[in-house]
Amino acid sequence: MGRRDEDEFTLGGEVSGSPPRNDPRRRRARSSVGSPWLWGTTAVALIAAGIATSPGGERPEPRPPATAWTVQITEGRAPQVWAIENQALVTTVTGVTAFDAATGDEVWSVPLADPACTEADGELTCVHGEGEDATIATITAAGEVTEQAFPFAAVAVSVGDALLVAGGTPSGEPWVERYDAGETERTWRAGYDHPVGEDRWARAILSQGVATFYTPMTDPETFVPMMAVDASTGELRPVVIPTPRGYLVGMNADVERNLDQLVPAAGPGLDLPDHPDAVLTTEGVLTSPEGDTVYASGGSTVVAVLRTDLLEWAFIPPEEPWEPSTLPEELPGVVRRVDITTGETSWSTPTESLVGCPCTINNTTAVLVSSNWSQGEGQFGVESIHGFDLDTGNAEWSIPLAVAPEAIASDDRHIYVLSDGTVTAYAD
Repeated sequence: MGRRDEDEFTLGGEVSGSPPRNDPRRRRARSSVGSPWLWGTTAVALIAAGIATSPGGERPEPRPPATAWTVQITEGRAPQVWAIENQALVTTVTGVTAFDAATGDEVWSVPLADPACTEADGELTCVHGEGEDATIATITAAGEVTEQAFPFAAVAVSVGDALLVAGGTPSGEPWVERYDAGETERTWRAGYDHPVGEDRWARAILSQGVATFYTPMTDPETFVPMMAVDASTGELRPVVIPTPRGYLVGMNADVERNLDQLVPAAGPGLDLPDHPDAVLTTEGVLTSPEGDTVYASGGSTVVAVLRTDLLEWAFIPPEEPWEPSTLPEELPGVVRRVDITTGETSWSTPTESLVGCPCTINNTTAVLVSSNWSQGEGQFGVESIHGFDLDTGNAEWSIPLAVAPEAIASDDRHIYVLSDGTVTAYAD
């Protein structure tokens, strides 16, 4: 188990004398820490950016959308849901099941031993079994399956025609391997030369050319093995994982400290004609890796990328005096849609809570999770799932939460929420 050396949440305004948020000189301070397993739980969303109060009407009362259907499942090590070809595909402890998007009726089911799956181009790549019995299964939207044995694999993700496989040695040292199309020999192998615990990786994110492998934390005070690599070269990268309370940012001794912290975000991604190589980092949008700043996020949390626009949440400091080292019970802010190249805001909607992920974007709605700090429990707790209209920013609906959802997905008609063994389809 990785040792937690640092757990920081920062609330504060812009540093006096800092370049303005769109100044190309504005770049992030480089980390200089050198612990062999250093994790900073950095709530980037909580760094106040001196945001002005947002215009708009009264905040709408929360109201849940209509429920289309629900099904009960038995969750395994990696519960997930995807919306693919008028189906909701769900992982369970016994396999993958497809449910009809309109009715919730089972369409097909593939038996697998406690799989961990990823999705690319409408197909799932699943690792099931454990140790020497581990196998990789590729499943189409029609439920067709191809398999290959892959001992000690834990999770895999397709990168175009190539495959990245992550696992661990029998003694616990983690590794990631790349296999190019048609090749039986690996292209490269990356890993740590020290064991990092008994937990198998259960999730993988592929975004902006970086593949991140991790296991979700069930205990907020416990860190589990995480690793990020350049999907092309295998070079170790900083780990950045979206959470309900901001970004989880991780570094270890083998990662170069001057590398950009690239952010996985919901939505179709960046498409800037003047900057085809642009990347999204924890500091904003750059023209290219290690390039100039196009848009500085100024401490806000970017939750989605809509080609030329961003959706971000920004904290608004309370008007009354407060102690920055202690988080307030309420974290008011705004969700806003911003043009990346001009910095102009097309809409801005007030919120009473911190807003983050898991999240999903469809053609009309941004679905985001809100959280607040509990002084009594001494930790963040999720509150609701909110649906924001992409054109107007209106908060269209809200679903109260008792626990954080394992996964959220959407298509043009439904929002699918997997939480505590229940899959619920809501009408969007």
